[in-house]
Amino acid sequence: MEKVVKLIWKGEDMAKAANRLIANNKKARHDYFIEDTYETGIVLHGTEVKSLRQGKCSIKESFIRIEDGEVIIYGMHISPYEKGNIFNKDPLRPKKLMMHKYEINKLVGKIKENFYRDAIAEYSKRLSRYCKLNIVEVADEKTIENSSDTEINLIKEKEAERILKHVPDNAYVITLEILGKQLDSVELSKKINSLGITGESHIIFIIGGSLGLHESVSKRSDFKLSFSKMTFPHQLMRVILLEQIYRSYRIINNEPYHK
Repeated sequence: MEKVVKLIWKGEDMAKAANRLIANNKKARHDYFIEDTYETGIVLHGTEVKSLRQGKCSIKESFIRIEDGEVIIYGMHISPYEKGNIFNKDPLRPKKLMMHKYEINKLVGKIKENFYRDAIAEYSKRLSRYCKLNIVEVADEKTIENSSDTEINLIKEKEAERILKHVPDNAYVITLEILGKQLDSVELSKKINSLGITGESHIIFIIGGSLGLHESVSKRSDFKLSFSKMTFPHQLMRVILLEQIYRSYRIINNEPYHK
């Protein structure tokens, strides 16, 4: 779901009519960081055009959704035209926005990314009560389709060099690996708690790229942890890991948590 920030009316004769601001969502600019803006058309019916020309529109509560490959705006209020009678439409009816296919595909990707980013930000905020959290991202190497085993190993080796640059000698390293040991939430909380008791204050969790971890990273690992035999997208795995670390601290502090 994306917020709608601004609605501008463009006159039919662009040579004579300047762009005119019809509605502005100041609250969205206050509550959200605006990463991108898009210029779109909008499908209007009946007397909605005349109402817009009069500036009788509000987008304060509006947002968009992607449905069946189309962009639909909800919560956009267009007041009924005074002389419209039976030609007036529901002021809050969903309205289709006109965007290019490539723009819609790009927007779908951003919504997915925002979903993960919001979840990561939420758990990072919650964890700030219990520990100092620092998330480090290293760049993935570009993987060519149908790469040979030798090429894949070379890619993993390059990624490993980037990862290990951020791993100090005194850190306790936990790598996420399919063949690692599976723990339940209570067992993970005991693991984290015992590390703190024994003076291991710097714990690093490492999530590999799409090809997994190079053997050099696995050798540096002090504990190999597995959440499942299944494969998860990197961003989703990061959310799951943060949630479990947060859950662990709740358990350590004898605070309620969902079982």
